[in-house]
Order: sequence, then structure tokens, then C-alpha cells
Amino acid sequence: MDELIKRIADFIVKDVQESTTDFQSVTFYVDIQEKFAMKIEEKIYEMVKDELNSREEVADVIQDTDGFDVVLYTDFSPNYNSDECI
Repeated sequence: MDELIKRIADFIVKDVQESTTDFQSVTFYVDIQEKFAMKIEEKIYEMVKDELNSREEVADVIQDTDGFDVVLYTDFSPNYNSDECI
């Protein structure tokens, strides 16, 4: 179970890093379930949220009815360009 939680958290962080030019993005439950080819129970998502909150690259995570809204620290956002925000 712990390995699955870590794999899901890794997937979410990578998804945020690759899918945005800033440092925030939403990863939807449907995308997670598709990636892991299984229906994932709510209690697993709660543990994933705890795992995300413990990661050094994650500044904030909000879990809502559709998925995880994750904010990364800019040092961990490879596509972030601070010049674009000026």
C-alpha cells in the first residue's frame, strides 16, 4: 500500500512539473485512475494527500471533488520562468 501511495504522489508531482509553465496545476482523479488502471478509494487519496504534503517540492496541496490542486516550490518547477511573471 505504501508503495502505491508513493507512486501516485510521484505521478502527481511529475504531472504538475510537466503540464504547466508555472508552478501550479490540478491532477484529476480520473487521470490517476487511468494511469494506475484501477479504481482508487477515498482513503487512499487521503494518504496520497499526506504524502504530497510531506514532499520537499510541494508548497501546498488542496484535495477537492475532482482531484489534487498542487503548488510546487519554484525550485522544483522546471518549466517556470520568473521573467514571464514580471
